[in-house]
Amino acid sequence: MASHSSYGIRGIGAKIVISGLLIALTPLLITSYIAVGKAYKDREHSQGVTCQGAVEQVADKVDRLLFERYGDVQAFVYHPGAAAEKPEVIAQTADTFTKMYGFYDLMMIADADGKIIAVNTVDADGKPIDSAPLLGKSVKGEPWFEECMSGKIKDGESYTGDLAADPFVAQVYKSQGLSLNFSAPVLNAEGKPIRVWSNRVSWERSVREVLSGLDKIFNTGIKGDSGRTTIEVLSSKMQVLEEYPKSSVGMPGGLATLNLAQLTGKGGYFSNLPEGGTERELVAHAAFPGFLSYKGQGWRLVVHNPLEAAMKEPKALRDLFLMLIGGSIIGICLATHQTVGFLLIRPLGGLTSKTKRLSEGDAAFDLHEVKRSDELGALARALEIFRQTSDKIRTMTGHTALSVDEAGTAVGQISDGARTQTSQLNLVSTALHESFSAIKLVTSNAVRARERAEGASQAVETGQHAVGQLVPIVEAIAQNSRKITQITQVIAQIANRTHILSLNAAIEAARAGEHGKGFVVVAQEVGKLAESSAQNAKQIADIVEQASADSQRGKVATETVSDAMVSIASGTKDTTEMVRSIAVAMDEQQATLSQISGNISELRNIAMANSASSEEITATMIQLSKLSNDTRLLAEYKAL
Repeated sequence: MASHSSYGIRGIGAKIVISGLLIALTPLLITSYIAVGKAYKDREHSQGVTCQGAVEQVADKVDRLLFERYGDVQAFVYHPGAAAEKPEVIAQTADTFTKMYGFYDLMMIADADGKIIAVNTVDADGKPIDSAPLLGKSVKGEPWFEECMSGKIKDGESYTGDLAADPFVAQVYKSQGLSLNFSAPVLNAEGKPIRVWSNRVSWERSVREVLSGLDKIFNTGIKGDSGRTTIEVLSSKMQVLEEYPKSSVGMPGGLATLNLAQLTGKGGYFSNLPEGGTERELVAHAAFPGFLSYKGQGWRLVVHNPLEAAMKEPKALRDLFLMLIGGSIIGICLATHQTVGFLLIRPLGGLTSKTKRLSEGDAAFDLHEVKRSDELGALARALEIFRQTSDKIRTMTGHTALSVDEAGTAVGQISDGARTQTSQLNLVSTALHESFSAIKLVTSNAVRARERAEGASQAVETGQHAVGQLVPIVEAIAQNSRKITQITQVIAQIANRTHILSLNAAIEAARAGEHGKGFVVVAQEVGKLAESSAQNAKQIADIVEQASADSQRGKVATETVSDAMVSIASGTKDTTEMVRSIAVAMDEQQATLSQISGNISELRNIAMANSASSEEITATMIQLSKLSNDTRLLAEYKAL
């Protein structure tokens, strides 16, 4: 009964347990996922709302504080000490205000020319400071001075400067000089500016002091852990003016820029993964909107609060669900394994073991499971039927194997005969192929002989035609020779007459005496020309006579050649006809042999196909015999 357990995770029991586990755990997993996700989201929302509220309160507090500083300088310029003639009185007034308010590092008063005429001599705690070196310095060209003196800053308004590393404060206090500039004009009775009162508000004792309270809230109140919340004040250009409790304003490295697209509007919160970081953070932010007449500098307060520490409750809920899921897995696996093992795996394992014994040839076992009314009973009854019919199969396969062996022997003999027939046909085909090649060569030679004979016949006919055309040409030459002879005779007569005329002309010229001397010369030349013409005419006559004789001999030879060409043409035509008859006969013989060769090839292909089919049948019979033996072994319960 232990054999079925060897299947392990591949067994049906393990698969049923896994299926039941998935069915039971799916609702729990979905519920856990939704609950934990909602807990995280709710905690993030709660933390975000709390952080945003704290940030907005601090921003409002800073704006109210700076609004008071915005109004302070307007009150100071209306004090009688601000318009006093003596610088000592102005300085005493500045000292009083410095100690009274506690927010200011310096109070400077410059005349209309931009010369510092008075400055406080004590700090916010009333301790003396070395401010005398500032007296007499010029502030002409400084924005706060120029705007106040130009009338741009009206009565009841103040100049407000952004956070800066003030050089005057740095010189007196030997520090970074971080301060805010609030300035206003001192007006005379006619309302014209005669002086400028400028206050340098300490960043440390104003804005940073408010931020320290926010830092305490986040790092000891809301978070309550060892993590660190970062507080930043950004300029209107998103430059980090302050990363509490330090600032890079005025430092050589310059200001960093915070590039977060979500930092827009009046305020809000969002989660963010810092660049290069591994833990997400909650970012709460709020703009400094100003307060009443103080419009502010466009700052934005940003708090970076790590989310990991704020998620204690969701983490605890997640851990609880994980423990619940783990316990459920163990309980479901144990319960399902025991139940399925008792009701299904053990009976199924028994049937599996008996089936395996039957496949190995052991049929000596009882099948009590046939009495069951479920699927296992049906499986047992099917196994019993298989056991009962196995003997019949074994007997039938024995007879089948014997028949297959006999058929295989007969087919083998047929296959041998087919191979012999194919070999003989191959020999006949080879002989016919050789005869076909020889006849093809003779046919080719006959065709070439016929072509040459036809060419010779055509040449003879052409020569005969040319000779026939030559005879009238020779006759025409003879006639032309006779005509030339007649013309030559005429030329000779003309030459004789010309000679006689030249003699007469010479006689007449002699008679003329001196007047005829020139004509005598002409007559003599004409006589010489007549003699030369007569001689040339005689030579031409001789040549023409010789040509006439030659043309007569050529005529006779041409007629002889024409007769010979007629005889050659007749013989060539007979030869051509004979060669043509031979070529036609060889073509017919070649066609007949080609048809015979094709028939032999077809017979050889049929014989080869028969041989191949016989071999295939033989192979099939062998395979059938092997299959029959295998079936017989199977019927005898021998495992393959």
